[in-house]
Amino acid sequence: MTSNMAVTDWLCIMKSGPTIDGREIAPQDVKDMAESYDTDEYTAMIWYEHYRVFGNFGQVEELKTDVDKKDRQCYTQK
Repeated sequence: MTSNMAVTDWLCIMKSGPTIDGREIAPQDVKDMAESYDTDEYTAMIWYEHYRVFGNFGQVEELKTDVDKKDRQCYTQK
């Protein structure tokens, strides 16, 4: 991570379970995504509601997961 970039606290960006369009995100899929995320291979950008007109809000530097009573959650820092 570049030292001159601001870093946020951890933000929840995904949860396992049903999606609005009828797909299902398995808890293991969330865990696999967090464990395999590598900025040297691909750097995800943070976009406002997927719109590109406002520019991005930064880059995803790291992912981690946590489990609550219902599902697995994926968190990022930017």
